[in-house]
Amino acid sequence: MYADQLARALGARLLRAHSNRLPQHVARRSGLTRAQLARALELMDVNLSRSPSLEEIAGAAGLSPAHFIRQFKASMGMAPHRYLLRSRMERAKRLLRETDRSVAQIAFACGFSHQQHMTRVFGRFTGTTPAAFRRAARS
Repeated sequence: MYADQLARALGARLLRAHSNRLPQHVARRSGLTRAQLARALELMDVNLSRSPSLEEIAGAAGLSPAHFIRQFKASMGMAPHRYLLRSRMERAKRLLRETDRSVAQIAFACGFSHQQHMTRVFGRFTGTTPAAFRRAARS
């Protein structure tokens, strides 16, 4: 009886170690569903200038904030705050290229608290200042 049980355990272990399919009850997709992700991204993009709260974004996806953060990161490869900063940077770059607004006006339009905050984050993301980026983009 011991040998039979040992052989079954060994077989199960080999099957788990060398199989490329998980049993149906074990397989689990991590991350947000497409609908949850779409609702969260839309809420963040529409409210980029006012900085939506984590509770508000998680509520749009129908999850608790802690669970939402884990699932968002599994889906997008980054935390929600990082996604918001990246989205703000993309909007700031577009406004710097396409408008003559001042850097301070662009900072407020993109949801930064002040011009220096945008300049600091902009430098971290792009390695340059907003004014230098604007000059390079227009030349």
